[in-house]
Amino acid sequence: HPTYQWVEIVPSLGGSGTRLAYGQQNDDNSVMVDMPFDLVYYGNHYGKIIVSINGVISADTTRFDMAGHFWYNFYNWPIPDPSTARAQISAFWDDIAFNGNTNGVYVWSDTTNHRFIVEWYHMYHRNTNATETFEIIIDDPAYHPTITGDAEITFQYNVINNNDSVVDVSTLDEVV
Repeated sequence: HPTYQWVEIVPSLGGSGTRLAYGQQNDDNSVMVDMPFDLVYYGNHYGKIIVSINGVISADTTRFDMAGHFWYNFYNWPIPDPSTARAQISAFWDDIAFNGNTNGVYVWSDTTNHRFIVEWYHMYHRNTNATETFEIIIDDPAYHPTITGDAEITFQYNVINNNDSVVDVSTLDEVV
């Protein structure tokens, strides 16, 4: 198993990451990001990923909602489910958001160690206001080979307060 070694990429904390721009909506939004190498996931090669505010990434860049946004569902339904993203990688899939000038989602291509990092920094849980900071590290399979040829993906958790509540889906007025 990997050894926990937090990789800080937030610039105000000494990192070299770039904060993703989600426009005016810092909740339930996603952006497409170019990968510096192919993400090999279950034998498929992907050059881009969707990074959701809600703690997930997806190599499926074809899913849009009616408003033309990339998939960003915050309900962590069982997988597989037709309403969720395909090729989904979930570090902390939940209804989280951010406020402020330094809080948010950051990415960094660590060319020295041949890996790509996504960090959700100082996010807050929409139901409880709990703070969450976690990251996904994707190793370049050309430099970090695996038996299957897929990329090794590591989840790391710096601050997690998983104090979620159960949602009665019969009361939802939104169809995803």
